Amino acid sequence: MELTKTLRRIVLGVLALACALLIVVFIVLPLVGPFSSVAVPANCTIQTSHLPASRDYAVPGVGTGAMLVENANVAVVVLANYGQTPFYTHVYIVNRHTNQIANAVEFPTNVVDAGFDGDTLYLFNDTLGYFVSAVNGQPISDIVTNDNYRGLYEPNRVQTDLTISGITSSHTLFFRHHIPMANIVRGCYLT
Repeated sequence: MELTKTLRRIVLGVLALACALLIVVFIVLPLVGPFSSVAVPANCTIQTSHLPASRDYAVPGVGTGAMLVENANVAVVVLANYGQTPFYTHVYIVNRHTNQIANAVEFPTNVVDAGFDGDTLYLFNDTLGYFVSAVNGQPISDIVTNDNYRGLYEPNRVQTDLTISGITSSHTLFFRHHIPMANIVRGCYLT
């Protein structure tokens, strides 16, 4: 009888320790982990585009935008109506093999951040994240994720990397993946 109680306490203690460890790994470490940032120049505004012509990318049936990031399969292209009211930013994920739009998202601000981690594209509108297949451009629904992405976290600074942990829909765990991010903020391309 006493051995059963002791064994039960040990099992409960191990489970509690495992839960505490998961909380630390999934929640605490990504939130308090270090991150890089860059200053947003004062001349960056939504009144005028300061995007370099070297980033120009033709989106089929839409027009020319600025390529934010690309891999072998998809290009993330940003088009915004700088200087117009109401202001909008469209983000197109273009399949580079077929040159067709695989996905499109409209953002109310011109704070767009993106980076690749293997077959996953992490796309953010400031701090709101969209996780997309970097192979076909379709949305990905992970079971749970936690990241330290702050986006435009001060009036003039934007985060340029991301640390993320999570569980994918196929029940794969990933811990503290570090991802460099490219940014378009108020008409300027920043990395």
